[in-house]
Amino acid sequence: MRTNTTLHRVHPIRRGRRTIVNMAFASAGELNAAVSHETMDSLWSTPGAE
Repeated sequence: MRTNTTLHRVHPIRRGRRTIVNMAFASAGELNAAVSHETMDSLWSTPGAE
């Protein structure tokens, strides 16, 4: 899944636990692309933590 272009979400855990496996693959173009994190910072940053 291309998470930079695909809207996705996870569901809350109701019981048990979640195991997360994170793998990253990138093309040469993606490795050399400029990346911005404003959206991620807006959603997840802690106010005053800068």
